[in-house]
Amino acid sequence: LTFFSLSNLYFSDFSHGLKVIQIPDKQLKNLKENTILHCEYDTSGSYYIYWYQKNKTGGLPLIGNSPGKDSAYLESDYEESEFTITRPESRKSTLEIKSLESGDTAVYFCAAGDAQ
Repeated sequence: LTFFSLSNLYFSDFSHGLKVIQIPDKQLKNLKENTILHCEYDTSGSYYIYWYQKNKTGGLPLIGNSPGKDSAYLESDYEESEFTITRPESRKSTLEIKSLESGDTAVYFCAAGDAQ
């Protein structure tokens, strides 16, 4: 079995003129492998970075957010999961998913903007 993650779609915060970049744009992984998605915005301001997972029913639940460098929070539905958000630099964040399961197959989005 394989895990297929599309992360080539993103949100931008047009009111601030932000461009958000996600890398890689596609991944094909085996079950039980780990994966890391990267998100970066292109301006020097300080913004939250949000991670979302588009699920099979079409919902777009928030996985978690990072208000700034070295600070990140998972939503309660993801606290006991294999998901980890990091923010090593002010403009960059990563979403790591460990030991992939078939239920992790989804489209993942990141967004940058002010606090919700």
